[in-house]
Amino acid sequence: MENVYNLPNYDFQTNIWLVHAHTNNQDWRNKTTTSDYYKLKNRIKKKLGILRCGIIMIDKQDRILCVKGKKSGKWSLPKGHQRHPFEKPHVCAMRELHEETNIILPILEINRLISISDQRYFIAMVDDLDQYQYFINDRDEVREIKAIHKNELMTYDINYGLRQIIYKI
Repeated sequence: MENVYNLPNYDFQTNIWLVHAHTNNQDWRNKTTTSDYYKLKNRIKKKLGILRCGIIMIDKQDRILCVKGKKSGKWSLPKGHQRHPFEKPHVCAMRELHEETNIILPILEINRLISISDQRYFIAMVDDLDQYQYFINDRDEVREIKAIHKNELMTYDINYGLRQIIYKI
């Protein structure tokens, strides 16, 4: 995939294995379960201060651009983790928006920020979501993309983060 923001590529999974290779347990990778791997990965991300960043694209008709997760089956906002602790949250949010929906959003369209624990969501007010040609760019993570009216969101199976954000916007 093209790196539209000219950021250095950072493979977190590889770096976790490299970090763990320096410990005494060289066979850890072969013995661990998927659950253990994700627990360790999240612990390392938390220690490094890695944030989850996303964009709330909302238009004048109060529709919000949402993505349906492939694994969870729940609707959420386009978001993801910073590649490294030095990646700016707004850059991470825009990168994730592009990776999941193929939308490249100018930074000038970001209006304000909402923070929920380790998550940062930037609000982008746009005239009409239909003016953007969005499509699934990452089929490993996203099952569907849809512009959903703010008042209808609670009738969908949405994740906890989106549920909290609805009350803040």
